[in-house]
Amino acid sequence: MTADPSSRRKPLANPPAANLRLDHRGRWLQDGEEITHPRILRALHRGIRREASGEYSVQIGWQKAIVQVDECPYFVRSLEFVVGELPALTLSDGSEERLDPSTLNLAREDALFCRVKGNAHTARFLPAAMMQFGDRTEERGDDLVFISGRGEYPIRQGISNDDEEPGEGTDDD
Repeated sequence: MTADPSSRRKPLANPPAANLRLDHRGRWLQDGEEITHPRILRALHRGIRREASGEYSVQIGWQKAIVQVDECPYFVRSLEFVVGELPALTLSDGSEERLDPSTLNLAREDALFCRVKGNAHTARFLPAAMMQFGDRTEERGDDLVFISGRGEYPIRQGISNDDEEPGEGTDDD
């Protein structure tokens, strides 16, 4: 027996408020409480999307909710260095891609960012990734340089985010 296609649930055009928030440390919160279940976290990270309005949402199955994104929608969890290649980033949604070193940006409180997803979004390096990356940088006067088997790349300092400056989210730690 085949299900009637018209009976399938579709995402709501105006989803209800779920009070979901993705903070500057990559933590998901609902109503101020941290979400910790691994499978739910994986689904949330994989389901985040930017709407035409510029807002972010998460869609899991037919359920969709608007998300308050404090700083950026993606986070660099780890890096893999291979001789002669740019490092491969593992992102919070489980995807992997090569680092574009021209997009590196060091912002407030030594937070490191880069552009990902075809340069469409900003990703913040989580502490473990920062530790991996730190071994490949060198200070030159007031400048910081990323050293790779493919060359040396200056790390910009200042602004580089989707719609706002890095660090313009909340101040709570």
